[in-house]
Amino acid sequence: LLSIVTASYNRVELLKKNYKFLKSKINDLNFEWIIIYEKNDLKTKKYLKTIKDKFVKKKASTSEDADIAYNIGFKIAKGKYINIHGDDDYFDKKNFKKLKYILNSDKEWIICQAEYVDNNFKKIRYMTTKIKKLLLNNYNSNILTLINFVMTPSIFFKKDKLKKVGGYNDKIKYGSDYIFWLNFNKLFKPLIFNIVISYVRFDSK
Repeated sequence: LLSIVTASYNRVELLKKNYKFLKSKINDLNFEWIIIYEKNDLKTKKYLKTIKDKFVKKKASTSEDADIAYNIGFKIAKGKYINIHGDDDYFDKKNFKKLKYILNSDKEWIICQAEYVDNNFKKIRYMTTKIKKLLLNNYNSNILTLINFVMTPSIFFKKDKLKKVGGYNDKIKYGSDYIFWLNFNKLFKPLIFNIVISYVRFDSK
């Protein structure tokens, strides 16, 4: 079982896109989708009530902090592996089914490729993506401490390693995901797959 954890606040339209996709892929992989939403986000709460699928788990948070939301998701996740998937992140339609093979590798953490898209889902930031892919394919744990070349939505880690690594540090204002991966980097060597698994939406605003 894979647990896909999503923190969302007041972005129902993005959740709808992800729900439509994930529902279409339920036969390709055994997964659950955990959505953590802020309890006063009434629009999201109303929308989530319309979703009756068992693979979708919903949990309210008393905080608007995304890092706190992800830690909540980590605790209730039932999967052997966890994936952090923002409400504005999107899985690759063709490669999603390859996750069954990828996760069977049974490594502590697995890193795949990702690409940036704009609000119209057109690929952008080509040079940044090219550099990140190059560094990932030639993974060096020391270089990761200098530059963040991993893309969070394309990373999968074992839940049982959280006790050693710790969760998100919600006291940090920026870069908590990067620090999270640096903590993994101290303890485990990742398995790298040169496969684009997700797309990260980048908004210039």
